[in-house]
Amino acid sequence: MSRGAVETEARRHPFKDSAYRILITPASGFAGRAVLEQCLRDYRIGAVTSVGRRSLGLAHPKLTEVIHTNFLDQSTIAGRYEGLDAVYFCLGISQSDVREEWHYREITYDYTMETARRLEVASPQAVFHFLSGAGTNVDGRFMWARVKGVAERDLSVRDRSDPATEWSGCFVRWSSCTSPSEESRSVRGSPVGR
Repeated sequence: MSRGAVETEARRHPFKDSAYRILITPASGFAGRAVLEQCLRDYRIGAVTSVGRRSLGLAHPKLTEVIHTNFLDQSTIAGRYEGLDAVYFCLGISQSDVREEWHYREITYDYTMETARRLEVASPQAVFHFLSGAGTNVDGRFMWARVKGVAERDLSVRDRSDPATEWSGCFVRWSSCTSPSEESRSVRGSPVGR
């Protein structure tokens, strides 16, 4: 659906009656901001929560901001994961912006897993979208590719301990900062946007 078509549909269908509830972590970076803008425009989405370290400085009737600084422990915001349809996990850092592998791993892997655990408990029917990268591979040559590869692997097997769990995830592998790669894939066939 084109941008104009979505905006036209939004005028015909007020978002206050929309069913989809989305959480974006965070919406302050390049990718997160793009996801946020699309969610705010889409008439099918009725509520968007942004969880980040700082305010977006944006006011919108669909948007709720949650300032949170410790992504290793999200117990104080666990209630924000209830009743969601999807989480777009856009939190990340360039490997060139951190000196140590453990720090990159904490941000890229540990923060991701904590968020996925919270979503799995509070909204097991929701889809978890993980922003990954082209070239991601558990056995990759580069540290960032290995860490993201491990995150993808562990997200895709989260439901194997309990066959009754309907865990759904989607990995979006960006090939550059401007367009998504064709490598995007889903876990258990879950479509983007479900």
